[in-house]
Amino acid sequence: MIHDIPKGKYSQATLSILEGGHNLYLRRPTLDDESEYLRMMLEWEQDGSLIHPGLLRRRGLLYTEWLADIEAQRHEATCREDRGPSELYLLCDDTGYLYGAGSTRFREPVASEIGHVAYGIRPAERGKGYGKKQLHLLAQRCLEAGLSEIRVNCRQDNLASRATILSCGGIYVETTLDDEGRWQERYSIALVKGGG
Repeated sequence: MIHDIPKGKYSQATLSILEGGHNLYLRRPTLDDESEYLRMMLEWEQDGSLIHPGLLRRRGLLYTEWLADIEAQRHEATCREDRGPSELYLLCDDTGYLYGAGSTRFREPVASEIGHVAYGIRPAERGKGYGKKQLHLLAQRCLEAGLSEIRVNCRQDNLASRATILSCGGIYVETTLDDEGRWQERYSIALVKGGG
C-alpha cells in the first residue's frame, strides 16, 4: 500500500524525495537532457539489460524526434492505440544526473500485458533503493490522477523489480506472457490518500 506524501514538505511543484543530500524527483525530458540521456542510454546498452520503460527507447530516432514522440504518446489522438496515453518521466536530482525513468498510464491500458506504471534504473544505480523511490513517486502521480489502485508488471526473472514491487505493497495477481513472448508477473498496489 502506498500512501500519499503530504505536499507541505516539498517546495517544488513536482514531488520529490530527499536522498543522501540530493533532491530526487520526476520530470519530463527536455532538450537540456540530451547529453545526460545519451550517457545513460550508452550505459544501459553496454550493460546489455532491457531498457525499461519502453518509452525510454529512441528506436533509431534523433533525440529531438524522440522528444516529439514522447509528447505524442501523452495524447489520446496521437498515442499508440494498444497502449493508451502515457507520460514519461526522468528520475533525476538537482544536478541533472539521471538515475532512470518511469512511465504512467492513468486509464486502463488496452493491451493486457502492460500496467499503469513502468520503471527502470540505469545499471550503475541499481541495488541502491532508487527503484523503490521511483515507484513511490510514480504511484503518487497515479494517486493524484484519481487512481486508487495500480497494476505493475515485471519480468518473471527480474528478482530486483519483484522485490521493489513487493516492498511497495504489491499483491501478486497472475503470470502472463508479454508482447515479446516473455513471462511476466502482474501485481496490484493499493493507493491510499491521507497516509504518512
